[in-house]
Amino acid sequence: FPWGRFRGVMRRLTAAILPALATGQEPTLLHVFSPLPGELENADAMDAAAFLRDLYFRAARGLPIDDVVYVHRVTVQNNIENLRRGLPENVLRYGEFGPYLTFKHGAVVNASGEDMAQLTDWLSQLGEWVGVREASADEPDVPFRGHATVFSFVGFCPNLPTDPGGVVDGGGVALPPKMLGEIPNHQCARYATHCPECYMPAWWTGGEFIAGGRCPIASGPVVADLNDLIPAVAGYPTGARDGALSALPTTSSGTGAGLVLSVDIHQGKVTRVLPEEGGDGYKPGELVSVDSTLIPGATEDLVFKLKTEHLSLPLEQWGFGCVYQEHAVGRLDVFKMLGLHHADCKEEGKPKRKCKSFHDFSRHCTLRGLRDKDTGRCKIYGIAESPDHPDCHGIPACGDAFCPFTEVAIPFLKDRCSFVKNEERVEEVLKHVQALEEVL
Repeated sequence: FPWGRFRGVMRRLTAAILPALATGQEPTLLHVFSPLPGELENADAMDAAAFLRDLYFRAARGLPIDDVVYVHRVTVQNNIENLRRGLPENVLRYGEFGPYLTFKHGAVVNASGEDMAQLTDWLSQLGEWVGVREASADEPDVPFRGHATVFSFVGFCPNLPTDPGGVVDGGGVALPPKMLGEIPNHQCARYATHCPECYMPAWWTGGEFIAGGRCPIASGPVVADLNDLIPAVAGYPTGARDGALSALPTTSSGTGAGLVLSVDIHQGKVTRVLPEEGGDGYKPGELVSVDSTLIPGATEDLVFKLKTEHLSLPLEQWGFGCVYQEHAVGRLDVFKMLGLHHADCKEEGKPKRKCKSFHDFSRHCTLRGLRDKDTGRCKIYGIAESPDHPDCHGIPACGDAFCPFTEVAIPFLKDRCSFVKNEERVEEVLKHVQALEEVL
């Protein structure tokens, strides 16, 4: 796993992540945190900085805290050409992300001020996207050098809910469910059949139900991994005109034979490759070529350097129905990361023992200084009210001269307003993510 790239991207969080997408050339790697173990479709997830802000928020307000969260490694490639052409500039996020989408029972609901019908129309014409927003202003002031961001991921039939009656439209009418038994509801939004402003690959016909942006992960061998698609092209056909080409025979530098390809070319780049007929006898590292005479305008051959021996499955390609690929990394034990498994707990009439969970810690911890005077429960982070400023409640902003405060916190969360400490906390979280990756 490319830890150098991971650290380089994540060290400055999304301050580095988001500009990395601006080139529109390479997929971008994220690690996101979610309370749910399953797929990210119709859900949202946080980066490391937003995860820490959420932890402060829940701790200070006495809200439940999950003992574990789930880490997902996500490779993102929004359909940049379509987003730039089809979305108003004021709804693009950081230049390359679409608007953040809020989901309720699996259906996209009004978010960021856009009309629900407009959102569905954009998804139909432009395809899915990964959306992003900065952590809300009503969340605690936890300063970082970069952004604290939350991402949204579109799933199948985003205009309808999973359960009947869970969501109502603008007229107050309950929306029907997206599935009728095992059959998709005919009211599910479909991809547009024509979009003059969009780049449509040659294979595109439209009219199918919106599938969701999660790219399938092939279960068998493919020509190239998703992340290696463009690097697999060892030589671009200089001068090639845009278009879709099919039934292209190939020649090999080795023992392989029989491969027939379909290729999409856009702005001089290969954007999709589909083996129409799989060959055999190929070896990793072999060069497979399409003769320049078969490519209109080309003065050079199109050359691929094979990554695997077998060519039985098509290459997946970013675009409609595929804007992110997600791998579950594992469970991050937040309780242990904060060191609370070493804290002492004691129930009345029983001997002292080590705390087992956030719930256990809040009720039975022996650290009196962390107990809330109103609820009697232990907090991992809180604010001690000043008698000179009785109106200072909640989590005061950093540097608020009218509301000085004293923190009551476990060691990991002390000094909330320190840029340096917050950077160190992010690094600590990422160390735990690295440990999960190494196990994986």
